[in-house]
Amino acid sequence: MAQQPVQYTYNPPPQELPFYDALFQQADKSKSGYLSGQTAVEFLSSSKLPMDLLKTIWSMADQPPSNILDKPKFYVAVRLIQLFQNGKRPNDAQLHLGEGVVVRPPYFDGINLQQIQQQQVAQPPQMQPSPTIQPQQVASPQLSPMQPAMQRQPVMQQQQQQPQPTQLQQPQFQLQSQQQNQLVAQDPYSMTPTEQSRYESLFASYASQDGFVYGAQAVELFSKSGMERDALREVWNLSDGDPVDNRLDKVEFAIAMHLIVCVTKKGLPMPSGGALPGTLARVRREAREGAAGAGQG
Repeated sequence: MAQQPVQYTYNPPPQELPFYDALFQQADKSKSGYLSGQTAVEFLSSSKLPMDLLKTIWSMADQPPSNILDKPKFYVAVRLIQLFQNGKRPNDAQLHLGEGVVVRPPYFDGINLQQIQQQQVAQPPQMQPSPTIQPQQVASPQLSPMQPAMQRQPVMQQQQQQPQPTQLQQPQFQLQSQQQNQLVAQDPYSMTPTEQSRYESLFASYASQDGFVYGAQAVELFSKSGMERDALREVWNLSDGDPVDNRLDKVEFAIAMHLIVCVTKKGLPMPSGGALPGTLARVRREAREGAAGAGQG
């Protein structure tokens, strides 16, 4: 008898649930309550994981198979993406991590969670019309489903104190600052200024007199990482761009070094799609703009 595939489940803890719900709302553009077809492909691809791995994640999340991801299955898919982005593997069917294990939040390129939260807060919940006051109704007023954290008040007080949009609490998306910092999605490939400075400190040792690192010098250093030649060639191609000139300046060199570290030390996959992750592309673009501005000054 063929072994049945594992049916994974994931119940986000209370402090993470608003994060998952915001992602689902962003992905479910048709507001159908599920993801299917191209909609799912577009959203999951923004994780920048390889397509083969995303197909595996879809198969793991879509159990029993239905060719759609409803919200519970979406939770599973996002959790799996988070694990794989952090170089982890599922430990059990509930997708728990070992005690004390800390991982970065899942990253989706182009998704701004803080903006989503602000949009949610800016839209006041829909208020139900106040019912005609009857003696038997005073003790049990009805609350709209969008008002989970509003205090239950007698109907007489509700009529006297009409809530203002600016005074509404934010039960679903108002997080403590520390929790919010933990949940805001960050690009796992992002390079800190400290990391960039460390990489750039090596640049002078390998750069030619014209201030660039060429292939022969790069191979000498990059090969020490143990990466395959094809992978190193991909790192070079990703780093040498805008425009492609077959050499690396200081910033491109730092980006190449950082990509190697991300793959070999942090367990991240090679960026897919033949393009740099968003934060690294921004580092290179800002360096170009800074150089152009200095040239005009």
